Amino acid sequence: MEKAIEAVKKNEMGWLLDSKAFNVPQSTLRRHALKQNKVLATITRGKEWLAGFRRRHPDISLRKPEATSAARAQAFNKPQVALFFNTYQDIIQSNNISPHKLYNVDESALSTVQRPQKVFATTGRKQVGALTSAEKGSHLTIVCCMSANGHFIPPCLIYPRKNMKQELIDEAPSGTMGIAQESGWMTTAVFFKWLVHFQLHVKASLDDKVLLIVDRHISHKGIER
Repeated sequence: MEKAIEAVKKNEMGWLLDSKAFNVPQSTLRRHALKQNKVLATITRGKEWLAGFRRRHPDISLRKPEATSAARAQAFNKPQVALFFNTYQDIIQSNNISPHKLYNVDESALSTVQRPQKVFATTGRKQVGALTSAEKGSHLTIVCCMSANGHFIPPCLIYPRKNMKQELIDEAPSGTMGIAQESGWMTTAVFFKWLVHFQLHVKASLDDKVLLIVDRHISHKGIER
């Protein structure tokens, strides 16, 4: 093999002739001469290291990351985080906000069609089905709010419909608020209605303030009613 590689490097003969002269498969000769074996060895060692790493750290799993926009990633940096927490601390101290007066709210979309779990099937089978409520469905939005000491505000359910029906929340937790919004998404008008719902439960005043933390979604920035 060494003599065959040397002959190629010295341009004494081509790949085909060299392969026949030294009785070495041309593909093997090319791989060794171009040092592709080192690349394959490196990949193999990498896979072996990764497998060993996962065995040594069973608490670490391979997960699918959530999509994060470039704008959000760029805004999440040390100066911005420091600014947030400095402002946060100043507000808490200046307004004497205790844990039971500190709230965080967020929305989450729930699909009306569940995702089927993986199943075993015969290799080569082109189509594998699983029973669901429908092939295509709509979604509704649930709004959850909780204080730092664990006090929950009754949730709000935003249904994708024109008119709200009380029956839709008959089995929901006591105090649940139901809202009809054609898209089923949070909007500025819906958020204002939720703020009224929030105030009914926290009863904040100028003498007894609460702090509500929201994200930067556009629906949380308007005053539409």
